[in-house]
Amino acid sequence: MKNKYEREKFKFKVQVQVRTFDLDSYGIVHNSVYLKYFEIARTEYLRQALGIEPGRFFNDFYFVIARNVCNYISPARFDEVLDVYARTSKIGNSSFEMEYLIEEKTTGRNVATGETVIVLLNRDTFKPQPLPENVRNLILKFEGDGVIVKKSKV
Repeated sequence: MKNKYEREKFKFKVQVQVRTFDLDSYGIVHNSVYLKYFEIARTEYLRQALGIEPGRFFNDFYFVIARNVCNYISPARFDEVLDVYARTSKIGNSSFEMEYLIEEKTTGRNVATGETVIVLLNRDTFKPQPLPENVRNLILKFEGDGVIVKKSKV
């Protein structure tokens, strides 16, 4: 079975450098910080890959995080530069799923993988609503045939 986090599947990456405030008492990146790294990649993916200004994206639409998953593989340490890869892997009616791969830049060592499910809600009812067609089309255009398109909530 193939690893779903193969680097070749990812068309987008950003780099982050581990800072002292990212570390825990053991001198490695604190577990919660990886979600911050995912958020940095997600925001830049919107801006750079899809051409959507994140401020507009989150002001015009009510997108919420329904699920975050982080798989810790090996610890990242102070001053390491990390390549954080991001991709949209699934699109549903009212949600989409992103996957992440974090590698240490110099060695290519796998540090973490993860997933986020993002749901579009109606601001008044807080119920899921369909993704705008232009957002779906931007994702599909950038990702190509690597995206699973579902007709139900992801």
